[in-house]
Amino acid sequence: MDDFSLRLVKCKHDNQELNKLIEEYMPFITSEAAKTGITGLEMEDKVSLAMLTFMNCVKTYEEGRGGFIAYAAMCIRNRILDEGRKSKRQGFIVLHDDDEKERAVWNVASTSQYSKEQEKIALREEIERLSTELAEYQISFTSLVDICPKQKRSRAVCMQMARAILADGEMRDKLVRARQLSVGNLAKSCRVSQKTVEKYRRYVIVLVLILSGDFPYIGTYLPTEKGGED
Repeated sequence: MDDFSLRLVKCKHDNQELNKLIEEYMPFITSEAAKTGITGLEMEDKVSLAMLTFMNCVKTYEEGRGGFIAYAAMCIRNRILDEGRKSKRQGFIVLHDDDEKERAVWNVASTSQYSKEQEKIALREEIERLSTELAEYQISFTSLVDICPKQKRSRAVCMQMARAILADGEMRDKLVRARQLSVGNLAKSCRVSQKTVEKYRRYVIVLVLILSGDFPYIGTYLPTEKGGED
């Protein structure tokens, strides 16, 4: 295994090293984003998609399946193409030849497009604010992909724990003021093992911050399903 492959392995478990790798490869990420030539997506959006895809490639890459750079380039291209197709499917269709009706359709479409742009801006601002708050708990935004439970049932258990913290003034104050999670009390309250609380501690903290803060757009991505302990 060469030095770069060893570094990729380290990045899978070391978010600080992953951030350094992303920073070093931003010229490559930006270049691949620009190559797609997809209309309907701003360059800034393409780069954001490319960066998130690159990060996921580091997490999922397996040696022996070809070079990492070629793998990342292919994934970035496919991800942006998929997003471009989604944008086209949401495009504007004129159903009548009448000029007045046509203008009405375009007016509605323009308003819809403006709203989408405003939502993108608001989402970016929420991500920046959440990243700042997470840093106070020694959690990086780029680590969310890694710490988020893969199973729906596990995510539901985490949501249950987060809501239990918010409903308990003592546990909530301890988390907010002392940056400490009441593992024993939380385990007892949710009828899960302390091992389960420790396993998902960082993700539960993320959920508490989102649920208790002003993050309406990020909040739409939260799990809502019910489930039990793994």
